[in-house]
Amino acid sequence: MTFLLMLAALIALLYLGVPIFAALFLLPLAVLWWVEGGVPALGELVIGQLDGYLLVAIPLFMLMAHVMVRGRVVDDLYGAAFAMLRRVRGGVGIATVAACTIFAAISGSSVATALTVGKIAIPQMLRYGMSRRGAFGVVAGGGTLGILIPPSAPMVLYAYVAETSVGALFLAGIVPGLMMAAMFAAWCWITEGHARAPEGEAP
Repeated sequence: MTFLLMLAALIALLYLGVPIFAALFLLPLAVLWWVEGGVPALGELVIGQLDGYLLVAIPLFMLMAHVMVRGRVVDDLYGAAFAMLRRVRGGVGIATVAACTIFAAISGSSVATALTVGKIAIPQMLRYGMSRRGAFGVVAGGGTLGILIPPSAPMVLYAYVAETSVGALFLAGIVPGLMMAAMFAAWCWITEGHARAPEGEAP
């Protein structure tokens, strides 16, 4: 019953022209106020939810990704993948997928993966004849690997909210993440096979 009332209230707020972010923020706040009984109880609830030790991992993942970006680790990572795969059919795109996979396994952030790898890889893919659609698609798809391949910040948050094992979630994400990476690489090999670098060139 509570869910139906919240859904009806959300639809009504959106219909009245309330911005989506405001509706999604104010409605749960009002429900918590009503259920928990005022500001003091609401403050205790928020503080109680934030004292979990698991949540400490999320800002540390972000810090690690920032250190990698500022330390230009991604440049070396993409350069190594490019050097190994540049002569393969579709190797420029496959090198981008490989860099996204490795960076995702370190940073735990999809946004950081797409931004940092894309900044370096997109000009190279366009330079060696890959279509704009393919270049941006590879980076956008490869960026999503940060959600699946551990360590994953969304998995940590989900494990905390659902009170389940973080380790089990991490183990469950390895195989799907690698399968997605293999599918992206196969797509590059099939549809963008002409995009490869001449012998001796470096990114």
